[in-house]
Amino acid sequence: MTSATMTGYQISIMTTGIAAYALAIAGISAITSPAGAYESKSYAEIADRVFQSADRDGDGVLTETEYASAGLDRYGASFPTFDENADGSVVIEEYRSVFVRFHNTTDEREA
Repeated sequence: MTSATMTGYQISIMTTGIAAYALAIAGISAITSPAGAYESKSYAEIADRVFQSADRDGDGVLTETEYASAGLDRYGASFPTFDENADGSVVIEEYRSVFVRFHNTTDEREA
């Protein structure tokens, strides 16, 4: 199922899973500053950290194998969802774009 054919509920479930995994990889979305106040990380920052963690060989490109090895496929967002230009790989701009778009859509529905 592509993101274009997903229902709002399916996107919500998927983004909840992606967010949970992203928080685990990114070291939580809110971090404590030296003053003890919480600073929120933006979805783009979280997406970048998740991408960098999943990019095992550090070449700036996620392969489908790296995507699956990082466990990103278990949260309802298949590799092709992030491969916007369908070239068989995902660069950070593609990953960030989809990640932020899905999370912003979820936020708008919850507001």
